[in-house]
Amino acid sequence: MKIMATAPSSVYSPVEARSIRLLHLKAGQHDDPLQFSLESVTLDSDPVYEAISYCWGHHNARQDVSCMGVSMSITTSLAGALREFRHNVEDRILWADGVCINQEDENEKTRQVRLMQEIYAKAKIVLVWLVPMDEAGLLSNICKSIKELLEFLPSLDMELPPEAQQNLVSERMNRDRREGRPTIEKHDWKALVELLRRPWFTRKWVVQEVAMAQEVRLHIGGGAQLSWVDLSSLSEKLDSLGVLPLLSEVVGPQDRMALAWGVYNILIMRVMSYYRAAELGTLVDAVIVTSGLSCSDRRDHIYGVLSCASEGPMLDPDYGLSVEDTFKRFANAMLAGGNLKVLSLEPHKGDQLHPGVPRSRTGLPSWVPDLRRQSDLLARPSFQLQLFCAGGSRNPVLSLSDDGLSLRCLGLIVDEIEDFVPSTHEMLINEVPGLVETYSGLSGVVDPNLQIIRQRSYRWMRACYDLGNSQACAFDKPGGKDAFSCALLCDQGSSAGGQASSNMISTTFEYMECVLSQDYSTLPSEQRFDKMSHRSPSLAKLWVAIEREIANQRTMRNFSVTTGGRFGQMPIGTEKGDLVCVLIGGEVPFVLRPTGHGSSSYRLIGECFLNGVMNGEMLVANEYVERQIVLV
Repeated sequence: MKIMATAPSSVYSPVEARSIRLLHLKAGQHDDPLQFSLESVTLDSDPVYEAISYCWGHHNARQDVSCMGVSMSITTSLAGALREFRHNVEDRILWADGVCINQEDENEKTRQVRLMQEIYAKAKIVLVWLVPMDEAGLLSNICKSIKELLEFLPSLDMELPPEAQQNLVSERMNRDRREGRPTIEKHDWKALVELLRRPWFTRKWVVQEVAMAQEVRLHIGGGAQLSWVDLSSLSEKLDSLGVLPLLSEVVGPQDRMALAWGVYNILIMRVMSYYRAAELGTLVDAVIVTSGLSCSDRRDHIYGVLSCASEGPMLDPDYGLSVEDTFKRFANAMLAGGNLKVLSLEPHKGDQLHPGVPRSRTGLPSWVPDLRRQSDLLARPSFQLQLFCAGGSRNPVLSLSDDGLSLRCLGLIVDEIEDFVPSTHEMLINEVPGLVETYSGLSGVVDPNLQIIRQRSYRWMRACYDLGNSQACAFDKPGGKDAFSCALLCDQGSSAGGQASSNMISTTFEYMECVLSQDYSTLPSEQRFDKMSHRSPSLAKLWVAIEREIANQRTMRNFSVTTGGRFGQMPIGTEKGDLVCVLIGGEVPFVLRPTGHGSSSYRLIGECFLNGVMNGEMLVANEYVERQIVLV
């Protein structure tokens, strides 16, 4: 008898508090029709099941399956996962959100999201479906590729400074090259690139699914599995040893970006797993760490990481609220708890970099973070080393207006933006405006022309050098060169978030002069290393770490000078005449824009780095007076 198409709600009966539905998948061969039933169980009974972690894919890409004899439409991605995980001769008990939660019932979604932590923590195994790697050779090569890279790369030595660790690989590469041995540049990176292009590595929900898991298995089709432990260990090595910047000559910009984002996102999952197990971290911390990940329902920028928070103010999920109201509710709750880090989540105002979500259309106050817009933060999660304490150790003084549109803070206006050099990302989009239409995500806007990338980098460094030398503290004055270098790096030199060493800061100025005197930036990496080795052994030892950190900062910040003669890095969207403010209890300074001449109300532009302001210096300077700052 033909099964009639039926609305999904007809297969769902209400679930009790602390109960979930489990999917009993009928045994069958790969191409057999999918058939399953749903059973309601309480989590308190410790049911035995495996949970599926997958990327939903396009909502309109769907297949019909049979649920308890009733036709049901599920996403093609989930159907692929069920085929991959189905046993041939025995049924399998699974949990998958796309079926086990009634997606048409907002109240049920809200209740089930509250249980997500337990659902993944109690699962025997979390089965990750990455969708098949169909291209010939990739499926068989990926395991070999991971194994070879783990063996080739040196072990991490946590006793070494970060910049010294990052130099280990470049030294080995150059030694092997001189002695005629194969180098890491000769490795076939194609399989790893294609693996990390899988959408699963970019999705926010999967962070808590991995963080809660007892065991994780990656599946790439045809019964093939990958070790999550090996892949995450490799990612840590690639990042800590500074490998990716060394591949500019052998891996194209798009592939290198896929590698970089895949590695970064895997490390996010690794970090959150560790700190969640240690029961550390607030909801703001979880949102900060996952700010570069995506989700189809923008409310899940918050709700998708609720299980990753162990302390501080929390929120109950409420899918009845709009996206904007969800962001307001989040900001209000976190600020009520005195957490000023939430202000750092408000990204720059460069609408050209966020064409899908222009600020003028959101209706949010400037201080409420629009989490649809990616940000690159100086503020650190509370469970990591805090680099800065611009606002001192006092508790923030905060209050909200009755209508919830204004935030009153206590702070000091300490400087004014005099001039700046636009970020290389702005330079790219101004030079190739079509890119912003080609790529919907900020992370995907990449110039495919390597030579032009080098030339743009050189122009940016030249502009920063000229601006610093002509309009701020002259380089021949005491401390001027180090202040310039410190601002270029935002006083950072470690992928773990550590501050730059004094040796790295002093060597950075030497690096700049070296590059600008002979345009080293246009040379391939091995030629740059050889020339720098001849010029200065100390420069050669630090060039990987210096290039990496300068690249991090120049991409999304404006190198600036202020009327007070300070160097800094400001958020994109900063204009001449904007003010730098230190809020009491704040980790980092912020750029503000007055709403009118002589006004005491301001719009928040974003967080910033400013030399001489980052460690509470302004709180003991007699010339600055605490005042009420009203953010609107």
